[in-house]
Amino acid sequence: MARIDFKEALDGTKANKARNIVACTPNVSYAFINIQSGMLVYSFDAKNQTSLNVYNNLKSKLTITLV
Repeated sequence: MARIDFKEALDGTKANKARNIVACTPNVSYAFINIQSGMLVYSFDAKNQTSLNVYNNLKSKLTITLV
């Protein structure tokens, strides 16, 4: 499991988009976002994926500041 923190506040649209991007990343099996805390938690297959790749994938597809 890993988590990504968002530096700026999320609205429902951006939160859902972020969760969908992470959930659709290869070898990610679960993604949950808490809008109030600005935190996205996900699980992934560590043998075939890295948290850095997931983070970079999200950062390249979403225009938002990540911690």
